[in-house]
Amino acid sequence: MLGMRISGLLPAAAAAAMGAISLAGDLAGTGSAALTPRVGSITGLAGVVSVRSGSALSFDGGATVAAAAGLTRYPNAETIVAYRNAANNADVVALTSTSADQTQVNGTTLALQSAGVSRVTIDTSTVTTTLPIVLLGTPATAGDIRGANNRNLLVARNAANTANVVAVIVTGADIVSIGDGTNGAGVSIAARSPGGNLDLVFNTVVIQDGATLAAALTIVPLSSGVTRFDFAASLTGVTIRQLISAGDGVATTVQAQSAAAGAFNGGFLNLQGGARGQAANVRGGVRLQFNATSETGVGVEEVVSGQRVVSLCRLANLTSTQMPANTGDGVVYLANATTNPSANSVSGGILYSTAGALTWRGTNGTVTTIAAA
Repeated sequence: MLGMRISGLLPAAAAAAMGAISLAGDLAGTGSAALTPRVGSITGLAGVVSVRSGSALSFDGGATVAAAAGLTRYPNAETIVAYRNAANNADVVALTSTSADQTQVNGTTLALQSAGVSRVTIDTSTVTTTLPIVLLGTPATAGDIRGANNRNLLVARNAANTANVVAVIVTGADIVSIGDGTNGAGVSIAARSPGGNLDLVFNTVVIQDGATLAAALTIVPLSSGVTRFDFAASLTGVTIRQLISAGDGVATTVQAQSAAAGAFNGGFLNLQGGARGQAANVRGGVRLQFNATSETGVGVEEVVSGQRVVSLCRLANLTSTQMPANTGDGVVYLANATTNPSANSVSGGILYSTAGALTWRGTNGTVTTIAAA
């Protein structure tokens, strides 16, 4: 704690009123750098020591000198303000100047008040404010944290400490964006709540393409209560899949709505091909394939306009080569077996086509041609 000692001879001063101290003239201070330090500007009012305008209180730090300006001047790395604790058994350092040119405000709890009310309270674990936090620009007029439009509201540093990562921004188009196009390619966004739910409540959800920032997927709630997922027309293909497993793959289920207990029916799962543009074109179909190499086991398709067909066991995409014009509408196409069966099945027979003939092999190995080629 700094102190101020006054010693030496004080020239005669005019008499002061009772309860007041008046210092006037020059005072030879012990250890003072000045020959005749001026103290004539320090006067005493009743119960008060005041410094007249234009003067200052300067505290000598011994090895360091006090500041050159200011009404109250202190040296570096000193305790400026301290007070006694409530138990009267220790000092509490309230204000300190550090050797790193920092001002430290200490204490178990720091309370900033206005109009006698604590507005910001800082203790050993929390910072609590009863006022909104207002950021730069033209901020919002309500809310606990108020930011301006088209500014990065929350920015963090990346793990490599080489770039910033924008977490939240409200764009100039009034879009609340989690993440930003300026983020690097390795920046991902994860919503995690183990044991909880992720609830998204929007009128429309738009997922943008990372490269072009164009809308890639739009989730649209329809007025009839049906929700539709709209992928951008510019996309060259859409695949919904689970990532490759290091072990056996697991089942993926797409299920229609189930009914509650009682006399209610379950919902249908409808898989639809795309609508055609005009009558001369063909309708889009649905293919059930064994893997990503277009091995179609079941196809519901139209390869010639006006000829709708269910294809079975083609193991490739059906074309007009297999079903040319006038081969029927609303028919079934059974492809020739890639390999005719040579062993017997169990608990059921085998239906297949060989060289265009409809053939059945029973569980006893009897092969019957049901219809010739």
